[in-house]
Amino acid sequence: MAEISYKTGKIVKIIDLKKILPSSIWKDYKKGTDGKIDWFHQNAVDYDKNDNSILISGRNQDLIMKINYKTDKIEWIYSGKKASSWPKKYRKYLLKPTKGTKITGGQHGLYLLNDENNNPSSENILLYDNNIA
Repeated sequence: MAEISYKTGKIVKIIDLKKILPSSIWKDYKKGTDGKIDWFHQNAVDYDKNDNSILISGRNQDLIMKINYKTDKIEWIYSGKKASSWPKKYRKYLLKPTKGTKITGGQHGLYLLNDENNNPSSENILLYDNNIA
């Protein structure tokens, strides 16, 4: 993931998701019908000015996640994969769905919404879920 300055056209920051996420989700990812390996397929990013973090959507991993923008550390992951499929050191980041919550699958369009309920321990997110898990 690269941030490019709209003023200068220069790269401001690189975030290498292979350094952040476990190798088990990208190491053996197979080529698509186009012959390319698109193991993450990032299709959305939104900045949260409240805590200097970014939310990203990884369509081919059926996950959305929040990363601290300054440190590149994971804050949380919401995943369509079972918790047991994640390496143990990542499970502490996994959000637990509440009753009636669906898992994501091939999602797009991740947007952070205004905090209408003034609850700092929750976030309001709009997500278009293709539901092709």
